Amino acid sequence: MIRIATTLALLCGLSACGSVEIPVQRFYGLTLPQGEDGHSVIATLRVCDLQGMGAFDRDAMVVTDGVQYAPRVLERWVVPVDRMLTDAFVLGLTRHGVADLILGSVDSGRDDWRLHGRIVEFAEVRSKDGDTARVALEVWAMAGERLLFRDEFTAAQPIADDSVEAVVVSLSHCVSVVVAAVARRLRAVGQPDPGT
Repeated sequence: MIRIATTLALLCGLSACGSVEIPVQRFYGLTLPQGEDGHSVIATLRVCDLQGMGAFDRDAMVVTDGVQYAPRVLERWVVPVDRMLTDAFVLGLTRHGVADLILGSVDSGRDDWRLHGRIVEFAEVRSKDGDTARVALEVWAMAGERLLFRDEFTAAQPIADDSVEAVVVSLSHCVSVVVAAVARRLRAVGQPDPGT
């Protein structure tokens, strides 16, 4: 009798396990920036790896609410954020045509200019007024040892709905806006001085 009761209890327990949905990790990537017609201002630009800071140096999507930063445990980027944003810059600046050749940090070859950066913010920001995607990057460009510019580039985009896909769309838009602004700045510093 005990054996039958134990067997029934085990079968009930196993059948209950089949009705519980097991959480699944999902992986996302950015929609990469498109370019705008433009002229090359330099022969070779090297995009050095962007530096991740704190919560932004991993592959988990980050949600901020006031001063709290929390990862979305089951929603992840396909690669760490610093790598993903560096790749977006290489491709985006190539598509914007700011240089004849854009190199990544590990590509061999000589560079005329180097672009460096630090991720200040890359997150879904929650507030009572509605959720927003925000991207902020500190970016500086060097020609040899000479600083061409250093600035913080930011973009924000309201998130259309509560889905993770809407967060990705809004963050992708923000990255495109930042890449376009950096491309414009590179063009501005690459223009010949009219006084010379």
